[in-house]
Amino acid sequence: MKYFFKRFLIFLIPVVLYVVLVIIIDPYNYFSTTNKVVNPDLKKSISNKISNPLYELVEFEKKPSPYVLLGSSQTGLLSPDIIKEYTHSQFSNMSYGGGTLPELISTFWELTKRTQLKEVYMGISFIDFNGSQYRNRITEALKIKNNFISYTFSKSALESTFLILKSIALNKKIEIGKPDMSEDEFWKYQLDVTANRFYTTHSYPVNYYASLKQIADYCAANNIKLVFFIPPSHVDLQKKVEEFKLQAEENRFRQDLNKLGDVYDFNYPNDFTKERKNFSDPFHVVNEGSRTVAAELFSPDKKGIAMLLKKTVSPANQ
Repeated sequence: MKYFFKRFLIFLIPVVLYVVLVIIIDPYNYFSTTNKVVNPDLKKSISNKISNPLYELVEFEKKPSPYVLLGSSQTGLLSPDIIKEYTHSQFSNMSYGGGTLPELISTFWELTKRTQLKEVYMGISFIDFNGSQYRNRITEALKIKNNFISYTFSKSALESTFLILKSIALNKKIEIGKPDMSEDEFWKYQLDVTANRFYTTHSYPVNYYASLKQIADYCAANNIKLVFFIPPSHVDLQKKVEEFKLQAEENRFRQDLNKLGDVYDFNYPNDFTKERKNFSDPFHVVNEGSRTVAAELFSPDKKGIAMLLKKTVSPANQ
């Protein structure tokens, strides 16, 4: 019996050490947002890429805001600090890299449990308006976030803790998700592989649209300003819609979104979307480009790079 307990205690030592490390490093700020043991920028640069939804959901719970942005990585590029320059309101950007409509919808309802929302801006591109996208990381992130044991022993906490320690020990920046190819090669990859994968399986998201309609109804009933915008993509990517003969579906997407609220459409051929230097790849604008998008959405001094479609009202709703 003594031998068993001795072996058991020896087994527990690395487990206890690991738990202590997670508590000290706290990769997702689960225990405290004021932990100064690890540089917050270093922590975010790693943890936010390992599990973007988990990081943002924990952050929102600690610092809830009634002003939010929802969407995928295209929306995630909009800086709350820049938006604050125009609105004087502190927005939370609850957009995720590789985000899907199911994740956007789940996140919205989760946020309603945390605060009384006032303004919601949803960035939805046609390529993401896809019924064949089922991934929803929010369910797992909430399970991890809501339980100490789940958080401590989650794959996200383990991987993030290890990489943060590695970065500190080697005094070296850890690159996560950086393409192992040249800028031109990555541009071509995004067009020929990523875009093709999405459009090959594209289908109208009937159930997701119904869920967006429920959100729009909830916002109307609770006096929440709801604005949609279609993020800009380079014209090289826009041409893919024609290549896959999806023009009719894209027009329907715009019209259906417009039934739910005002829509700022950035995604059409214009001087901004034709200029390659405005984009890091066909999907994503560079930092200065994101400032231009933010100004168009939130500043009275608009550059005219988006078409504003005011909410359409059907006769039945008049």
